[in-house]
Amino acid sequence: MALRKPSIKISGVWNFFSIKSNSERIAVCNMCNTELSFKSTSFNLKKHIERKHPLVNLRLNEPQDNQTKLRKNYDTFTNEQEVAPVPSTSASSIQTSESIESNIPCLPTKSTVARSKVQSTVKTFLRRKLDTTANKKINDTLMLLFIHDYQPFTVVEDYGFKKFVGALNPSYQLPSRKTITNSILPALYDEAYNAMTRELSEVQSVTLTTDCWTSRNGENFLAVTVHFLNADFELQSRVLDCTSCNIQHTSKNLAEELRKIIQEWGIENKIIMFISDNAANIKKGCKR
Repeated sequence: MALRKPSIKISGVWNFFSIKSNSERIAVCNMCNTELSFKSTSFNLKKHIERKHPLVNLRLNEPQDNQTKLRKNYDTFTNEQEVAPVPSTSASSIQTSESIESNIPCLPTKSTVARSKVQSTVKTFLRRKLDTTANKKINDTLMLLFIHDYQPFTVVEDYGFKKFVGALNPSYQLPSRKTITNSILPALYDEAYNAMTRELSEVQSVTLTTDCWTSRNGENFLAVTVHFLNADFELQSRVLDCTSCNIQHTSKNLAEELRKIIQEWGIENKIIMFISDNAANIKKGCKR
C-alpha cells in the first residue's frame, strides 16, 4: 500500500516544529518540546514562536528556492516508496515507522542543517551589540552589588562571575574595575546628587539631625541628615553628608562644618529644627 501523502508544510515555521508521531494535528516545538494543535495553517505555531522564542521570530521565513526544493524532494519520495501494512501494536511497526521517518528528506524539522541554522541565528542575535540605554540599565543594576551589598569592585574580575554574566547576556560587556571606579560610579553619584538637589529645591521646610563620633582607629566623623515631607506628604530622609572631621570638636569648628554643608545644598532658609545629642559642643554649634 502506498504511503499516504500528508499536507506539505512549506512555511518557514516548520524549521522549529516536528509533527508528533501517530498524529497529523499535533506539532512539537523543537526548542521547548511544547505540543500545539494546528489545522490548515501554521498561525498557532507562529504565535508560539513570537511569545516563547522571540529571538528567532525574525528568521522564520525560508527562501523560496529552499521551499521548492523541499516540495520536490517530498514528491519524489512519496511517488517511489511503498510500505506494507503491519499491525500497529507490533514491534516491527514501530521500527518501520522510525525508519520511514528518518529517511524522509523533506521534513525540515528533522534536518540537522535546519537545527544548525536555528542555533546559528539565535547565537548571532544574542551577540548583537547593546544600545546605550540598555547597556546603562545593566551597569546601574551592576552597581547595586557595590552600593547595597558592599561587594568589592574586584568581583568583576572573578572568573565565575564573568561566566555567569556572559550566560545571562552574551551581548553585555562587563566593565573593568578601573572603569567602574573612574567612570560609572562618579556618573551615578552625579545623577543622585542632581536628583537630590532638585528634590530639596521643591520643599518649603526641612529638619536636620546631626551627630559626631570617633571611630575605633581614632578618626572623627560628622554626619548630617535632612528630613522633609514630599508633595504626597510622605516622610523622606536623605543623608546630606558624612565627612571626616579631623579638627578639634569645638562648637565654633562644628558650626563652621555644618554651615558649609547647609550652604552646599541651598537650604539655609528652610531649616525649622536642628536635632542632636546632648553634647554641649554640638548643641552650641547648632545654635550658631
